[in-house]
Amino acid sequence: MIKGLDHINIRTADLAATKAFFVDILGLSDGWRPNVSRPGAWLYSGERALVHLSQADGPVTPSKGSSLDHFACRSTTTTRPSACWRRMGSSTGPAAPRPTASASWWCAIPAE
Repeated sequence: MIKGLDHINIRTADLAATKAFFVDILGLSDGWRPNVSRPGAWLYSGERALVHLSQADGPVTPSKGSSLDHFACRSTTTTRPSACWRRMGSSTGPAAPRPTASASWWCAIPAE
């Protein structure tokens, strides 16, 4: 039985911009990554590598007719997401309040 999500892997045509989004806007940290042939990055929240990035060889297309619609994060602060919405000119915002001790939010990954 699956007990939780370990990480996501994102293939990107623009590794630098995608990495900057997750590090500069969402606050993940660039960290250790195994020595593999494809350029990429592992981005951490604390000691956990939550986001794996890999450089695509060419244009990025959905796999087998599907694509990632969104991912949801949980945070103890809304500081970074608010900065994200302002900086990216995004129309996204906090999710509906939930009865938890943490804040829920979402933000669109920039297309460029």
